[in-house]
Amino acid sequence: MRIPLIIISLLMASLPVFALEPPAGWTSTGEHTAIRDPRNPNDAEIREFMANGANGDPDELRFILMAAGLSPQKLEAQSTGSVHLVFAEKWARARFRPDPVAPSWLVLFVAKDAQIDLDPDAVLASLLPLPAGIGNGQERPTALDSGRDGDPWGEQRQNDSQKSEGWLSDIQETKGWSQDQALVGKWEGSAFKIGEALHLSLRLESDGMMVLQVLEDGKTRVYDGNWATLDGTLRLDLGDGQVSSSGYEVLVNSLKIRFDGVSIDLGLRR
Repeated sequence: MRIPLIIISLLMASLPVFALEPPAGWTSTGEHTAIRDPRNPNDAEIREFMANGANGDPDELRFILMAAGLSPQKLEAQSTGSVHLVFAEKWARARFRPDPVAPSWLVLFVAKDAQIDLDPDAVLASLLPLPAGIGNGQERPTALDSGRDGDPWGEQRQNDSQKSEGWLSDIQETKGWSQDQALVGKWEGSAFKIGEALHLSLRLESDGMMVLQVLEDGKTRVYDGNWATLDGTLRLDLGDGQVSSSGYEVLVNSLKIRFDGVSIDLGLRR
């Protein structure tokens, strides 16, 4: 046990510095940490553990956490490729991010008594690079599992067992709606709305997760929700009951949609 811990510690110490880019709506608190709510920093936190030579083995994650002074009571590999962890006062979900220079483990910690509702796999997936070829028909990714028994953490966190704790929106649960894999990727483009520039940055994940950034009149709005398609119609669940619906057309690396009453051509960035 002692030798693997020493090796992992040395590997972590020898890595170059890379800063974690937190998901939309999260706040960076350091080069490798981010929190969801600055008012309640202990509720949910993402930590990035850099480990040169790491290959994604769950036992490797255990040694890394122990080297950082964290000892999970339970460590269980999931079919999605993530790892479920249980600590005395927290749940955690981890996912390996391969990189030829700086591989790392991303771990999302949530306090057991935190009153928040999020899907850990969806959050961690937003921090992973898209597989090569996504968006041009060369590859089809494996959709993420939304969790077991209606709970994305794989644990019953509330007494009300009938409460739905998934991140899936109503539009994705409606019969017939799915995700057109030709739309998966990151799209960006600009148009003019009443003489003002409108810029969209839209990331669509294969599992239905969506992040939309809207830059208009010098102000940025960020929506973190879901998306689905049906018979040439794209629907974006923007949260708080807001849904944007429009026809769409994909041509090579271009996606044409309407947003906020404006037709806009988006180019595939990755």
